[in-house]
Amino acid sequence: MEKEGPRPERLRELAAVREPVESTGPRVWELTLPDKIIAEKQIGGGSLVVINDDIRKANTEIIVSSDDNHFTARGGVSKMILGKVGPNVRRQLDYYGSQQFRQGQIATTTGGDWNRRAIIHAVVIDLDENRYPTAESIRIVTRRILECATALGARSIAFPVLGGGYATRHLRSSDSVNMIASEILAFMSAHDDLAETLKRVALYIFNRDDADGLAKGLVEEGGRAS
Repeated sequence: MEKEGPRPERLRELAAVREPVESTGPRVWELTLPDKIIAEKQIGGGSLVVINDDIRKANTEIIVSSDDNHFTARGGVSKMILGKVGPNVRRQLDYYGSQQFRQGQIATTTGGDWNRRAIIHAVVIDLDENRYPTAESIRIVTRRILECATALGARSIAFPVLGGGYATRHLRSSDSVNMIASEILAFMSAHDDLAETLKRVALYIFNRDDADGLAKGLVEEGGRAS
């Protein structure tokens, strides 16, 4: 007997949360299971979606990586992303690593072996000055990333939890989530009148408990806000 395929209702449910990649090539869709979506907020013609999953599954034009000022990519999100983009991006990071970057600054590379418009590498740790993430530094770098992505003409971007994991000294990961989400919402609200601004921003949270940092207005009962 022929195996029964997915029911039409289930296909419609999955399609409702698909995440588009805008590019010059064929449109690619990623299906994000409903139980992975923590919150979704519409801001004018755009949206912020918070997803409890691995950022390597993101299908956005821009991917954000969190690193130190020498771009060593030796742990956490930066190491995982480097595994996706390959040796050409490693060579680009080696160049940036010799250019005396400071905390709060960003560098962009190609997507390398990963078919993405660009990777934005955020400096959240300054190894030379022993600076670790603070609430203010996370806000600043988040805003700079969004401005850079907009300047690159991107319509979709995926963030990890900047300053979480190995980088955490002064902040809890949930505090970083709060800072990032707040800056994204403020930026999208302020740029809603721009036709070519970012339309889809995804925040990937690896540990679901870190979602405790989300503002109450973003997460309503049932896990989603509109």
